[in-house]
Amino acid sequence: MIVDPFNNPDSPSGRVQDWITHRFGRFIAAYAVVCVATWLTAGSWLTILSAVVVIAFCMSLSVALVHSQFTRICVLCMREVPVDAAERAERRRWLLRVWHIWTGFGALPIVAVLAVIPLLISGHLPAAVRSVALALLELWGIATASSLRVHHRLRPWCPYCRDWGEDGDIKKPSPDPVNHDVLTT
Repeated sequence: MIVDPFNNPDSPSGRVQDWITHRFGRFIAAYAVVCVATWLTAGSWLTILSAVVVIAFCMSLSVALVHSQFTRICVLCMREVPVDAAERAERRRWLLRVWHIWTGFGALPIVAVLAVIPLLISGHLPAAVRSVALALLELWGIATASSLRVHHRLRPWCPYCRDWGEDGDIKKPSPDPVNHDVLTT
């Protein structure tokens, strides 16, 4: 029997994974703060803190990605949908596009270039600012993580993934929401 913790809000791991997913913005913010701190300081005191934050960020990104791709819509997800979702989707069109680049084949050359740049230029930088060489890769990570969060909330209004038929109807029916707030005993 396969256990699906995301679609089972009664399981402890399902509740933990939902908690992580719906607080993913805090993980993005912590990662961004640590990135900026490592760019501005050359101290080794950030090494352990950076490692912990990067691991937590990557794990929460993985959980949020699985939640957005394989889970039925939960009540918490529905609560996060803004009232003016269509307008926000239009204003954040570039961020929605980042998500579609990231999930497509376009991400591989971008990440390859962003990973090679630090290797090429870090040897030419003073030791105090070598962490700045990773700035582009870290900014791409922050942008893609933010695009996941925004895309998950605005998916029905995303101009890049609408599956409209010629008659204007969506081909896939919307799933029923799952109420994660109710615990059964």
